[in-house]
Amino acid sequence: MTFTPPVTPNYFETMRIPIVEGRALTSFDRAGSKRVAVISKAMARHVWPGQSALGRRLHFPTGSELYEVVGIVKDTTVFQSYICRSIRRTSRLP
Repeated sequence: MTFTPPVTPNYFETMRIPIVEGRALTSFDRAGSKRVAVISKAMARHVWPGQSALGRRLHFPTGSELYEVVGIVKDTTVFQSYICRSIRRTSRLP
């Protein structure tokens, strides 16, 4: 499962999710600018096993636009609808 909610630039700092490679989103990453994504370490390993995901491009099932991977974050647990569930392959868009 891929989980792709939009987030603000300070999301990772606020949620205390460490960037393990690359960078977090910035205020320059917004509508009308280059499409970028920050993905989880598990998603990076799944899509590009044994390779770096930074600079790679991907698209999501909900659209055909390509996004460049600019950062990789530690795998996290997401809280949704009062149920805690682990979502290993995640991505975040500005």
